[in-house]
Amino acid sequence: MIRNFRVLVFVFSAILGLSFSTLAALPAQAVETASISGNVRGAGGEFLPVQADSVPAYYGMVQALRQNSTGAFVQQDTDWISANGDYRLENLPAGTYRVLFQSASGTHFDQFWNKVEGADNADIIELGEGEQLADINAELRLAATISGKVTDADGERLPIDSYPYRGVVNAYRATDDNSYTLTRTEWIKEDGTYLLSYLPAGTYKIEFDAAESHQDEWWQDQPTLDLATPVELVAGDRLTGFDAKLALAPEPLTNTVLPKVQGKPVVGSTLQAKAGSWSQSEVSVEYQWFAGGVAIAGATKSSLKLKSAQLGKSITVGVTASKAGFGSSAQTLSAATTKVMAESSVAVKAKPGKNGKVKFAISVTSNKLPAPGKVTIYRGSKKLKTVNLNSK
Repeated sequence: MIRNFRVLVFVFSAILGLSFSTLAALPAQAVETASISGNVRGAGGEFLPVQADSVPAYYGMVQALRQNSTGAFVQQDTDWISANGDYRLENLPAGTYRVLFQSASGTHFDQFWNKVEGADNADIIELGEGEQLADINAELRLAATISGKVTDADGERLPIDSYPYRGVVNAYRATDDNSYTLTRTEWIKEDGTYLLSYLPAGTYKIEFDAAESHQDEWWQDQPTLDLATPVELVAGDRLTGFDAKLALAPEPLTNTVLPKVQGKPVVGSTLQAKAGSWSQSEVSVEYQWFAGGVAIAGATKSSLKLKSAQLGKSITVGVTASKAGFGSSAQTLSAATTKVMAESSVAVKAKPGKNGKVKFAISVTSNKLPAPGKVTIYRGSKKLKTVNLNSK
């Protein structure tokens, strides 16, 4: 009945020569959305393990990344991987996509379709309007994991340095040239546990890097990377029990008596540095000499022979102390010397003259050159004569 009424109104308006600027809008035709579905398992066909303590159970995630107008791939939709590995990405507009598969527990490497672990080389999928694309499957390569617990020397949890930071555990992997490069870092949790995941097969060394209150160390109580015990990992390894108990960090190494410069600040003379005293005994020290507050290139020994380049400048020496287990101190400067003077000498020759008088020949040099100026001659405290020096 309503349909017939609308037809009659239209016909009536046409007969009368009337026009309507607007009519009831007809519903727009819906655009069909597309989907991508498939199955995700390990490279051996195994189901992915569930993430520990996850509620609901979490096995991993699949992301649909769609290319935007700038060429970047941005997330369009996600779906959790089910216990049997199935997933379905829905309500996808037509476009160019990459699909990323991610395991939950760190036991398998993330991977793009089709068997690519880096975004730069990931295959693309051209998805048409309304297309229902199935069998976009993945088999994720096995990764290894290392886990353990880090505490203080008494087995108690480490203090917080800055919330929630208690420290980190670093995994360094051997390279072809027998050096080690940082591969993975994980925070130490509140209860002291950690899990290094997504580790490729190889040879590793494990570092426990605590907050400032405790000393860092490497696995099996080693102090340095060079001494650290290597760990061999093969794909799929789940190594546990890599624990560490960290000792308190020692008090910082500090200066208690300032360094000192000994000697005359004269060009050609040699100054000696006295290292001063430190909060720990038997420290190693390093030196750096300064002229006018600027470091003198190559002047890193305990002595310094002054040259004309230092003329007119005050000299200081900086000392840095270090000791195994205590690290290095801040550089500590000595008091400054007076300004460096030129090297000078005075030679006096006397010979008898007439009438009981004595003739003097006085030679004054500065930096081995004749020096200009005046010389005053005294007998006792009595001033006898002042003469000008001839510098020629």
